[in-house]
Amino acid sequence: MIIGAGLSPVVPDQVPVPQRGAVLGWAMVPQAGALIVGGLLIGLGTGFPAQYALISGLPLLILLFALMMKDPPLPRARREPFSPRAFLDGYRISPRAHPDFVWATSSRFIMGLGYGMGTLYLPYFLDDVLHYERLFPGRSTEDGLLIVIGVNSVATISTVVLSGWLSDRLGKRRMLVFLGGLTMAVAAVPPALSPTWTMTLIAAVVLGLGYGVYLAVDTALVTEVLPASADRGKDMALANLMMSLPYVLVPPIASFVLEGPGGYSSLFLCSAAMSALGALLVWKVKSVR
Repeated sequence: MIIGAGLSPVVPDQVPVPQRGAVLGWAMVPQAGALIVGGLLIGLGTGFPAQYALISGLPLLILLFALMMKDPPLPRARREPFSPRAFLDGYRISPRAHPDFVWATSSRFIMGLGYGMGTLYLPYFLDDVLHYERLFPGRSTEDGLLIVIGVNSVATISTVVLSGWLSDRLGKRRMLVFLGGLTMAVAAVPPALSPTWTMTLIAAVVLGLGYGVYLAVDTALVTEVLPASADRGKDMALANLMMSLPYVLVPPIASFVLEGPGGYSSLFLCSAAMSALGALLVWKVKSVR
């Protein structure tokens, strides 16, 4: 969902605060576009071996970044010897000493739950509820999923750069993070109330627009509340973890919700509630406008 732990620290290390929204906006464009390109490439591959070969080859492009990026190494004299205790202590963040970082990462965690509940089970929704293959004879559920992902990715790209630039220009990040998260919450309502193919596409567009606003601006916000400049890599990795860890928790939560009377409608409404709550929590961050 976000740039990797190895790339994230580059922004607070080398990009001035007033430019971080725009820079992160442009950084997210390839990530969103890769969903479309990846889907098309996998569609061109025949069989799992060819598809996995394509997937494994794409990360090699990161080597270009590593080779071209001028990042001076830390002088050996300033490198502390590795200590397991110090390593573990580094992940102990005091809510009293760093409340804004704790609130920002908590907001991310809740938003991750909401996004995961609204997207991870989409293939099963297309199959079990919409009966996509019967709705469109001759097409597979994977075809429908690729369409939804493509529509969503285009919508995300359409707002991610503009919202990042706007947050720099206005000097206000919390409002845009809130509006992006609230838009993502709204996106989960149409398929919950009216589970049709048309509503699914509308939800994909609205979700992409909101996610584009949220994605770059929230990451820029996090870079401004890091506990210590010397630990930016570790702290950004922790912030990234708060967006990926929810995906581990979504399956058991979703299985419980789907067994209830509402089925997928309840799951989408839970997604909306989590996204709205995550958006509200960003107002607890006080040191960033």
